[in-house]
Amino acid sequence: TRPNKSPGAYCMPLNEPGQCAVFGNFAKTIDDLTTLGHELGHCYHFYRSSRQNRYGWSRWPGNDVAEVFSMALELFVAARLSEVTDREKANLIANYCADHLEQAVIFFGHCLSVDQFQYQIYQHPEGYQMDVADRLWEAIRSEVYPFYDSAEIPGFVQTRWYRQSHIWTSPFYYIDY
Repeated sequence: TRPNKSPGAYCMPLNEPGQCAVFGNFAKTIDDLTTLGHELGHCYHFYRSSRQNRYGWSRWPGNDVAEVFSMALELFVAARLSEVTDREKANLIANYCADHLEQAVIFFGHCLSVDQFQYQIYQHPEGYQMDVADRLWEAIRSEVYPFYDSAEIPGFVQTRWYRQSHIWTSPFYYIDY
């Protein structure tokens, strides 16, 4: 990783049918392995889809199932990390895997919040005032995460939905998580 460069990765189809690549900027952390697993899940999904579809426009899986293979492979990789390290690090890896699974479960609550928020918003095509939408988001989040204290950082929970790009660019993207 170059200095001042954020780690991350993405999967990109190539011009040849059934071919894709993962491009990444890794920081030599354990998260790199699960990120790579996630993106390879996208590659596998693309490979399987492209073998069954002749037409270029139908080779890339749609948003309705885009994360199924990737999330599965990411969790599979996390569960197997202790098998590729020495015994001294096995306990550290086990703790990481438990934390990774916990974060995935918490993420599902976020996905539910995003989808429920969008559902409520789209029920009112005339729109919402921002403060009403903020209160709606906060009500949904407090129902999904009743243990979370929204008073810790004033305004943070209410406006978290602003930063969720899927709300603006890919409605109901998270529905398959």
